[in-house]
Amino acid sequence: MDFRTEILLPPAAHPIGHNAAIVSVGSCFAERMGDRLRHYKFRLLQNPFGIIFHPQPLVAPLRAALAGDTHYAQELFQHDGRWRHLAFHSKLSHHDRAFLEMMIAGSLQATRNALTQADLVILTLGSAIGFWHHASARIVANCHKLPQQDFETRMSRLADLKPEMEAFLQELFRANPRVQVLLTVSPVRHLRSGIVENAGSKAVLRALCQELTEDHAQVHYFPAWELLMDDLRDYRFYGRDLTHPSDVAEDYVWEKFSGAWLSESARGINVQLDAVLRDLAHQPIEPRSEAHQAFLQKLRARIDRLRPHVDLDMELRDVEERLGLR
Repeated sequence: MDFRTEILLPPAAHPIGHNAAIVSVGSCFAERMGDRLRHYKFRLLQNPFGIIFHPQPLVAPLRAALAGDTHYAQELFQHDGRWRHLAFHSKLSHHDRAFLEMMIAGSLQATRNALTQADLVILTLGSAIGFWHHASARIVANCHKLPQQDFETRMSRLADLKPEMEAFLQELFRANPRVQVLLTVSPVRHLRSGIVENAGSKAVLRALCQELTEDHAQVHYFPAWELLMDDLRDYRFYGRDLTHPSDVAEDYVWEKFSGAWLSESARGINVQLDAVLRDLAHQPIEPRSEAHQAFLQKLRARIDRLRPHVDLDMELRDVEERLGLR
C-alpha cells in the first residue's frame, strides 16, 4: 500500500554538465539550490542583485542588463547611512555612492555577459505578493526599512505578471537563441500576509509557469513547490519556523533536480567530488605521519583526475601545502 504520492520526473531533454554556464536568480530557495551547484563546482552566476521574490522586480534588472540600461544610478537614495536602490536587495548598498554605482554597473555587466552565454537560466519565483511603492508607482524588490506608509502590499494577478515575463523571455532568446529556461516556484511559505493569501500567491505563480512552459519550447518547469506540498507533504520536512524547507527536504529536492537535470556524467563526477571534499575535511591526529602523507598523495591523484572536468585548483593547492610541496 502506498502512503504518499511520489513525483517521478523524466530526464530533461537538455541535461547539464559541469561545462554548462548557469544563471540562477530569485528567492532564498534559489540561493540554497545555487549553493548546491557551487558546492559541485558548476559554472554559476547566482543572484547578482540579491534575493528577490516577486517576478516583476526579479526580471526588471535582467531586462536592463540585456538592454545595457544604466538608469539605476539616477535612482539611488540614502537611508541609515548607506546608499540604496529599491530595485535591489540590501546586499547592493554602500556608504559611498560612487562605489555603489560601480557595484551596480559591474553586476549589470556581469549579468549581461552571463545571460548571453548561459546554457540554462533558472528563475525561482517566490511570491506574487509585492510591495507597491507609491512614489515610483511600481512593485519594488526591497523596502530597505523605509516608512511603512511609503508602500502598499499588493497581490499581483496573472495578467500583471505574464507580459513582463514574456518580454524578458523574448529579449533573452534574441540575445541567446540556444538558452534553456527553467522555472520553479519556491516551496518557502510566505506566511506574513496569511496562509490563504500565500496559497493564492503560489497559485498565481504556478499558473504563470504553466502558461509560459506551454507557450515556449525552451521554457521548462521544475516542481520544487509540489515536491514539498504534494510529495513529502508533512511538517517534519520544514524547519522550526514551519516556513522554510528542512535540510532533509532540500536534500530531497536536490536529489530530484540532479536526477532530472544533471547529465549522467555530471552525477558521476559529483559522487567523486563528494568523496574528495569529505577526505579534504579529514583532520588527522598525526599530520606528518607516513600513513597520512600516503593518504594525501592518493587524494592528490584523485583531484588530478577530476581537474579536467571541474575547477579544483584551490583543493589541489591545499593538499600540496599539506604535503610540503608549496
